[in-house]
Amino acid sequence: MIKLGTTRKIIISTLIALGVLMIALLGISCFWPINDVQQRSDLIICLGGNAIHRQEKTLDLYNENYAQKLLLINQFPYYFLKNGVSSSNIYITNFPASTFGDAQYCRKFMGAYNVDSAIVVSDWWHLRRVKWSFETVFKGTEKRLIYVPSYAPGVGIWWYLQPHRIRLVSSEWVKLVGYWVIHSVNSKQ
Repeated sequence: MIKLGTTRKIIISTLIALGVLMIALLGISCFWPINDVQQRSDLIICLGGNAIHRQEKTLDLYNENYAQKLLLINQFPYYFLKNGVSSSNIYITNFPASTFGDAQYCRKFMGAYNVDSAIVVSDWWHLRRVKWSFETVFKGTEKRLIYVPSYAPGVGIWWYLQPHRIRLVSSEWVKLVGYWVIHSVNSKQ
């Protein structure tokens, strides 16, 4: 038989744990999304992956004259060509195999083509790792990078209570920590 004091301790401990979880999730909801102010740039970089949302946002930015050159990573140009983008304004690569590899390729590309600024488009849940990767790779350069989500996480701050979004952000946390650890080890060698 459980004593009343033990039951009360379990209830209080559970409520405290739930409160800490809610505060942590609220902190993540405020910290995680990135949405830089959109500024005119030399290039829009559309990262591969969830291509349709990223392509739609990239096309919107292109049509709003934020940049007139596109770099497509691991995707085909058909969507852009059928929507009026000239093939002479599209660069394509299928080389990088990771977000960090994308950043390394983009640094080389921007150097080779004398590109000083770029808008990087990806999903909202992916942009935190994208920003860390690009900022790490571009450190010490004069290149200006802006990070724009292909779509917003949702209305208000309560988006983080949706299980599929918790999984997305949790997965990105793990990958971001992994990138940081690998980079820290490699930079010390």
